[in-house]
Amino acid sequence: MRKIIRLPANRFLLLSVASLVAAVGAAFLFSYLTALPLRESMLDYATDEARNMALHVSRRLASDNLDTPMSGERLESFHHFVQDISSPGFLARVKVWNRQSTVVYSDNFSLIGKSFPDNHHLQEALEGNISREISEPDRATSETESALGAVIEVYVPLPADVSRPAGVAEIYLFYAPYGAAIDRQQRIIFGASLTGLLALYAAALGIAIHRRQLQQQRLAVAQKEQEVKSSLELNLKVLSQRDRLAEDTERHRRRLADLSLALTLADGSPGPLELGRELLGVVQQEVEADYASLALVGPDGALGKQLEAFLQRTKSFPTSSLSDGLADAIIRTGRTQYVADASKVAEFDRSLVAAGVRSYLGIAIRAEDEVVGILSFLSTKPDAFSEDRHFLQSFASICAVPLQRAKLLSLMENAKQELESTFDAVPDAVALIDEDRRVLRSNQAFARLVGMRVERVAGANVCRLLHGNDSLLHRCPFDKSLASGQPDVVAFREPHLGNISLKVGIYPVSTPPEQRRRFVQIFRVAQN
Repeated sequence: MRKIIRLPANRFLLLSVASLVAAVGAAFLFSYLTALPLRESMLDYATDEARNMALHVSRRLASDNLDTPMSGERLESFHHFVQDISSPGFLARVKVWNRQSTVVYSDNFSLIGKSFPDNHHLQEALEGNISREISEPDRATSETESALGAVIEVYVPLPADVSRPAGVAEIYLFYAPYGAAIDRQQRIIFGASLTGLLALYAAALGIAIHRRQLQQQRLAVAQKEQEVKSSLELNLKVLSQRDRLAEDTERHRRRLADLSLALTLADGSPGPLELGRELLGVVQQEVEADYASLALVGPDGALGKQLEAFLQRTKSFPTSSLSDGLADAIIRTGRTQYVADASKVAEFDRSLVAAGVRSYLGIAIRAEDEVVGILSFLSTKPDAFSEDRHFLQSFASICAVPLQRAKLLSLMENAKQELESTFDAVPDAVALIDEDRRVLRSNQAFARLVGMRVERVAGANVCRLLHGNDSLLHRCPFDKSLASGQPDVVAFREPHLGNISLKVGIYPVSTPPEQRRRFVQIFRVAQN
């Protein structure tokens, strides 16, 4: 008999708690790993805002001379212009520098005319490159700048499209609105990650619990089989006569074969009735019963569908009367009912006694402590089934195996559907791809993004789905993540999908070294 490994209850509980803690920790880790891409994305957005502001400044200064600091009406006119184009709550300060590293204009008039040649961000902008940094209050060069708090300083060449600009616009943006947006996105990502991981944990825990129950049920069947074997071995020891020993040995061999056949059929049978249709007649002949039946118990507790088998030498019995007494007791208590001599039992139905019935054996078919059917046997011989009870009880237990398996398969299917529903509920387009850029799995949002049915997406090249061909982006995040093993995020417009703006993040999935590498790719359509 195959050994069944049982996990102790305390270890099972500890494993469950550890899995839950791991799920929460994974959500925290995922949220932490997304902080840097979110921060860079917000800085890019702030840089674009500063570039637009600098464009207005550049147009205003197109005919101006940046060699000398502003003063008088020139300063007053330009100062009013800066105030008109400022966004309250976002723009903190504006400076204009000339090529001599001298402040030509600042809304802090005390800085006009001062030079700061050691500012490497300024020097980088004077070479035609946009430079940026996040400045904390403790790094400010003056008390007025320290009062602004944390700011994003963006240095934009003037004008921005030449290699040798005439000057630089230094745009100060308050960091607080962008920091709040980053925190909000992190909370959203953490909440979505935690929800998904907890759903996966719940599904996995449900499968583990039901698998444990199935192991216990298999152990019970194995114990029943062992009881039958023990009974047969005991009978072999106590039989003294040679002919009787040979006869009993052959009988036990047939019964073991019947149980083996029953176990084989039960593994593929959809239900007890189908299994009974194959074996009820065989079992009836084995125990020499004049009548045998297998009846299912309905949700209302009454007998429903039934199979019957008669030996040809015996007339039909009025078996419907069984449900009024013994069958009801079996359904109510789940205990085996055995009558060795019906003629001596006043409660036994008199119509059956009149028909010649002397022995009755009724066995409950149980599935998870619930009576789902009754296996009944009648004989015209007194005490006909005293030596057959263990064999017939084992057969009744085997009849319950298809129901137990069907319940387990139903629970597993429900858990699978719940997992797929959770995956499809994610609003962003998500695809699991391998290192050859083939889509292994995707959600409904991804299928809608590329205009295909979700079952047609699997196996397709993700570049062909997005771009309409196998060509790669100039800065493909997949190549970078494949080489570094780290997540990467990029934003671009995709003409093949209607020129929409996409923000694409790719995240490596931890896999054993012998398996092909996999990546989770998340596509988010940018909102205007």
